[in-house]
Amino acid sequence: MRRLGDDPPPDLAIERFGDFDRLPIFSPDDVEPADRSRQQRHDTRLAWWLAAVRRAQVVLFACPEYAGGLPSAFKNGLDHLVGSDAFIGKPFVLYNLAPRAHHAQDQLALILATMSGQPLKEAFRTLDIGANAIGLEEWWSNPARTATIAASFTQIRRAVAASHARRTEP
Repeated sequence: MRRLGDDPPPDLAIERFGDFDRLPIFSPDDVEPADRSRQQRHDTRLAWWLAAVRRAQVVLFACPEYAGGLPSAFKNGLDHLVGSDAFIGKPFVLYNLAPRAHHAQDQLALILATMSGQPLKEAFRTLDIGANAIGLEEWWSNPARTATIAASFTQIRRAVAASHARRTEP
């Protein structure tokens, strides 16, 4: 878990969750609803994940593709959302970090829509980061990458503003 804080752009708060491999295994058949609720409160990472998604105005997903699909730990994190109210009706954006790969993105879009998520397709982007992981400083130092993200964030801001306007209409 890491809060990006003042990293660009400064007007958006972005929280990153990368501890999917440390979440308890979700199994709707093995856990009674009362026990699931207790587990969600007592597992710090799981509680943080659910609370972060619940309070987010938009959820951004950048998921790697592994063996033609979603990594199992990532899918487990999504399964925990199904067992809660955190993601119902939540707008989401997908970032594909490998232009050659699309299977995980296709699966993720279907799964999130099935979970009652609302895709902000106009903000979806493909971002070629290459074969090596890069740090935030390198990420933001690339003008083409920054422009692509800025365009996506513009769409996200518009969607959030429109949502606020609909909620405040008489």
